[in-house]
Amino acid sequence: MNKDQVKGEAKDIAGKIQEEAGKMIGSTEQQAKGLQKQTEG
Repeated sequence: MNKDQVKGEAKDIAGKIQEEAGKMIGSTEQQAKGLQKQTEG
């Protein structure tokens, strides 16, 4: 894995966490932001 792949994987994981947190608190805004991070990753 190179540096860019590690950064991409980190964004993907962070996005998944943010998406799940948004689901737990009922925030569609946080879910959308999480999905966006996953896409960037």
